[in-house]
Amino acid sequence: AFVALKAANPDLWHFYRGGEKPMDFAYLNAVLRSTTMPPYDPWYAGGYLNYYYFGQFIVATLIRATGILPSVAYNLAIPLLFALTVTAAYSLVFNVAAGLRRLRSGNAPGADGPAFGSRIPWGPVGAGLFAALFVGVIGNLDGIAQVVKGTWDLLFTGAAFPSLEYLSDFWRSSRMIPSLPEVTPSALTFWLPDLGNTLSISPHITEFPYFTFLFADLHAHLVAIPFTLLSLGLALSLAVGLKKAGPAWTGVVALVLAGTVGSLWAINSWDYPTYLIMAMGLTGIGVLMWDGTPGRKVLLFLSLAVAMGLLSYLLFLPFHASYQPYPLGFEVSRWQTPLLNFMGVHGLFILLVAAFLAYVQRDALWAIPGRIASLGAAMRVSRRFPVPRWPDRLPWMGLAGAAGLFIAAYLAAAQYWTSAFLVLLLLALGLTAGKLARQEAGKNAYMAFGVALAAMALLVALGVEFVRVQDDIGRMNTQFKFYVQVWVLLALASACILWFLKDQGVFRMERLSIVRGGFLVVLALLVGSSFFYTILGTRDRLADRFDTGSFTLDGAHYMSTTGHHDRTTGALIEHHWDYQAIEWLQDNVQGSPVVLEAHTDQYHWGARIANYTGLPTVLGWPWHQTQQRMKYADAIQDRRRDIRTIYATEDVGEALGLLEKYGVSYIVVGQLERSYYPAEGLEKFEALVESGRGEVVYENPGTRIYGALWYNRQVQTGRPPVAVPLLADPPPKLQTS
Repeated sequence: AFVALKAANPDLWHFYRGGEKPMDFAYLNAVLRSTTMPPYDPWYAGGYLNYYYFGQFIVATLIRATGILPSVAYNLAIPLLFALTVTAAYSLVFNVAAGLRRLRSGNAPGADGPAFGSRIPWGPVGAGLFAALFVGVIGNLDGIAQVVKGTWDLLFTGAAFPSLEYLSDFWRSSRMIPSLPEVTPSALTFWLPDLGNTLSISPHITEFPYFTFLFADLHAHLVAIPFTLLSLGLALSLAVGLKKAGPAWTGVVALVLAGTVGSLWAINSWDYPTYLIMAMGLTGIGVLMWDGTPGRKVLLFLSLAVAMGLLSYLLFLPFHASYQPYPLGFEVSRWQTPLLNFMGVHGLFILLVAAFLAYVQRDALWAIPGRIASLGAAMRVSRRFPVPRWPDRLPWMGLAGAAGLFIAAYLAAAQYWTSAFLVLLLLALGLTAGKLARQEAGKNAYMAFGVALAAMALLVALGVEFVRVQDDIGRMNTQFKFYVQVWVLLALASACILWFLKDQGVFRMERLSIVRGGFLVVLALLVGSSFFYTILGTRDRLADRFDTGSFTLDGAHYMSTTGHHDRTTGALIEHHWDYQAIEWLQDNVQGSPVVLEAHTDQYHWGARIANYTGLPTVLGWPWHQTQQRMKYADAIQDRRRDIRTIYATEDVGEALGLLEKYGVSYIVVGQLERSYYPAEGLEKFEALVESGRGEVVYENPGTRIYGALWYNRQVQTGRPPVAVPLLADPPPKLQTS
């Protein structure tokens, strides 16, 4: 299904919402051309990728093995990773549901006993399908919010009925938290440093997996999703099997788990701490259920945890030896998420977590009105009041006290309601976990797995409220990267909870109470609403491309019939001339010689030669290079100036010196270069040809490529450089935007 979606929108660039596919494709092509690791940087000639590139390496390995054209393989990699994601999510929760069913029915392993307390024929297969849908297919609640707003405008403002495009802004749903002012220090934040003047930041990124796959940037956080699920599957296997497995099995699974978790650092380093903690925590659960003395359990856990942590690093030591992260630190977050917006992102999952807590603690909850009444009676006749036992009173007294404390403390600071709400959920989850641990039904790794997923998700979400990565843009990347983790963990936990509630008979239709009926109605509405984005958002995304009408997996095909007006110069850029030059370079150039092309701001048409060939250019998108080279960011500005000088100067000697400095073998002069640099400066390249210090190796009516002979450097092509005949006419039906 996702292959069909990609064929309906395969373009690897768009002048407005092309995203960062050019960067991803450039890095992928550079990995394909590189003969050593780390790969060279296609956007910084002479340097290497200072980025977590292992995801591109995995995709490039498949491309090498199959020989598929990279611009096609890119659009196969996205569906592959999507399929791995939904399959892994299905497998995880299927096994949890099947494990719980076996334990409760007393059947032998592999037997499929009846569901207890429910007449709905919904077994582990159904649980797995819900997991696949929750993790990878549904969207957040912004889809239904857009529909409600459109209907409201129609009924109460006299507006015309909104079009489907209005009801399905796929982009808006990934920016669910609006611009926020900084939090002013309050009585509870007296320990914070001086936050300075109030600063508003742009809407926070609140991506979720389906948006990530639909937008289809081959980014690190996308590639990492199925690997995070793999790590959870291995950790669950260790938690479940450690009790009966031998040392050999335990060692093999622990080793593979360490390698999987370690790969996350090289794929998307943001995921490494979270899933290392999850791996160690689930290993600890397995150790607790292992038959042994307390001392042996502690020794086993420490051995596995230390070995796992060390191996996860050592197995990827070549990556760590060449990767130079800029100084990593953490700061107090100056922004707090409004509770309503948080629920708009995670509301469905929070409802299921709350329902799970309420169900497990239902006896205590039903007793609250009676205890309040008893307390009133006790105030009248204190000696006759039956005092509950302390063990029964303490947990709920603690929870009630914490709730009262947070409510009182934050009444004047509404921006903290999300963090207060998360703390209350965590307290309730801790009490519930303790109750389950005391019951026979809860003494198993399958039940603990779902609780651990929910706890980790809530802890990560709470951490985002108070901490951000140093030098982040506001807290954009912090919230963006960690909210994807929160979604995956909560989605898996929610699928486990949904099956647990079904298995306990919560969904039985007979003798339906008001509370249970109301919960089922709200749940059905939220689940149904979550598919609005999937349906309408997909339609909107598929229409957000160049109007070529083509159905293909070739992400470069759009260039054959399209064009755009540059946002800086306003000049018309006809893509097919550059496309023909790119194809010539792909067919004829060997190795990785440096190509000089126009430098533009990020998201523009600049670096198009490097993007589609993988050949290094002097400088690609500036901000992305700055992020990778914080320690010497001044060099990026130097390169920016040098590129302009090479193209614009009329001094041949000055240009030759800079070409020698960067080892340039090819100079591209196309419509983009002619729109950015003066004609007088570009004419000097013809003078180089006339003087025998350069030659035209390729030419068409829109783009010319000069080969370097100016410093006795051999032009690295598969055949002697020759000028190809001019193409007389452009392709028909040119679509411009």
